[in-house]
Amino acid sequence: MRTQTPEEMAQGVKDAQLCFKLNHTMPYTAEYNELVSQLFGEFGEGSRLMTPTTVVRGKNVKIGKRVVIMNNSLFMSAGGITIEDDVLVAANAQLISNKHDPEEHMVITCKPVVLKRNC
Repeated sequence: MRTQTPEEMAQGVKDAQLCFKLNHTMPYTAEYNELVSQLFGEFGEGSRLMTPTTVVRGKNVKIGKRVVIMNNSLFMSAGGITIEDDVLVAANAQLISNKHDPEEHMVITCKPVVLKRNC
């Protein structure tokens, strides 16, 4: 990936704004739950996300059922991130599915990250 489309750039702005709102919203409220559902591609029943969090390309993140993600999580998900059911993610976890090419720094290489069930 060398360049972003205008749509991808607009989605990046929207994700940043959603993260800001989410990080400043009372947890366990309807507003909080709505922001989470807008931010992620999928967010399974019974799952919890503790803020603050940073999410880039949230539509590429799929979270299963009964997942708990603790505070200060980072999702860099250009390559896709899948968290299957019944996973616990520790505080300060960084799930990164993209990196910069060592030779051409403007090029992002991507590989999916998958956390399997019960990990």
